[in-house]
Amino acid sequence: MFFDYNIKWLSVKKDWKGLKSIGIEKKIIEKKNGQIINEDRYFICSIDSVETFAKAVRCHWSVENSLHWHLDFTFKDDKNANICSNVIKDLQIVKKITLSILRKTKTFYKVSLKMIRYRL
Repeated sequence: MFFDYNIKWLSVKKDWKGLKSIGIEKKIIEKKNGQIINEDRYFICSIDSVETFAKAVRCHWSVENSLHWHLDFTFKDDKNANICSNVIKDLQIVKKITLSILRKTKTFYKVSLKMIRYRL
């Protein structure tokens, strides 16, 4: 991780209220076929310490991995073609409630949440 809280050089800093730092998360992904992918993710922050930045990045990806990934994998969320914003919001609420119920039943089924969903 790279963290820079000395951002006086940034000419548009005044346009972002509360901007204190810029952080970069460097991620190395090794695929099953052995291919290695390097990714850099940039964050503009109101954080002023590297420890807090690292914790915030880990918490962000914890949510991504535990919620958003399951919404996509279990419910094919990324393929949802609804255009009405109310429908999308309502469907997200129902999916999150359903995901919570599926997680509670996982101890009884001993299979993936996706399989539990299909069985129920």
